[in-house]
Amino acid sequence: MTRIVWQSKSNSFVESFSAGTLSTRASGGAAYEFAAAAAMARSHDVSFDENAVRSPGMPLMTYVRRLRASTPDADVVIKQPFPIVFGRRLPGAQIGVVHHFDLAGAKSSPRFALFNAVLRRRLREMDAVVAVSQFWKDYLERNGCNNVHVIFNSFPTDEYQYSQEDVGNFLENYNIDSEKPIVYIGNASRSKGVYEVYEQLSDKDYTMIMTGRTNGAPDLPVRYFNLTQRDYHLLLKASSVVVTMSRMLEGWNRVAHEALLLGTPVVGSGAGGMRELLTNGGQIIAASVEELPQLVEQAINDRATLAEAGRRYAGQFDAGYWQRSWDNLLKTVMS
Repeated sequence: MTRIVWQSKSNSFVESFSAGTLSTRASGGAAYEFAAAAAMARSHDVSFDENAVRSPGMPLMTYVRRLRASTPDADVVIKQPFPIVFGRRLPGAQIGVVHHFDLAGAKSSPRFALFNAVLRRRLREMDAVVAVSQFWKDYLERNGCNNVHVIFNSFPTDEYQYSQEDVGNFLENYNIDSEKPIVYIGNASRSKGVYEVYEQLSDKDYTMIMTGRTNGAPDLPVRYFNLTQRDYHLLLKASSVVVTMSRMLEGWNRVAHEALLLGTPVVGSGAGGMRELLTNGGQIIAASVEELPQLVEQAINDRATLAEAGRRYAGQFDAGYWQRSWDNLLKTVMS
């Protein structure tokens, strides 16, 4: 049995694995790695390096000292960017997991630029690097990293089967007007583009909804919910269209992926790895926010065609694909 130690600074990721269920505080990256750790734990000994976790408010130098003093014993060490940059190489095969790079932040902040530069250099020294899309694999290879494996976000597709009765009960419970098209505009965060989406669609007769752990756009006159996973799925299924106009270069886009599994069309910016998902899934890419009124209407009118194309593409990344991908990665680094 392979001994695997995971080095992550994320509290929510470690909490999720310890509890055996995904924390409501977990980000998309933490959700991805929680699922990966759970898949590996079916056949291997998976543990976490507590010294790699950065508690809220912990000074960076305190974190670095703890991390560099850590000496976990493992056959394989899997690392997130912070442990890659601030830690040291440990015994055993080294795997880095990277979801995306903040290239915009690097342009405006010397600290971001230095972090990214060190991360790229350290990734070249890894035995393997996991990227979540071809977009970021290509970026890493252009920067001299030749050991990159793409493992796409995947979901247990049997958990996305809901009846129209389920949807109807959800709409009634939350008093959501379904007489008008429901447009889900994404996570209630400025970086996810909800302000621009609202500005373009505010004069349309739509029921707009946004969600998230916290409401980062409280001044928008848009209904906001902090939902359980099941109710979040039902919202996506109930929506006429999902709009994902993220302003950041996405690693992938889990919102769009889940919407496709539930048969809901997506209109998105295609930023970063999201373009790959939307293009291959037969969805609609908006080159600018000004195109949204026309494209959202198009998606509503072409719902059946878009839903079928999206479900067919997204459905291939299921539990079987996920398990095989991580098993094959381990075989590669251990051979």
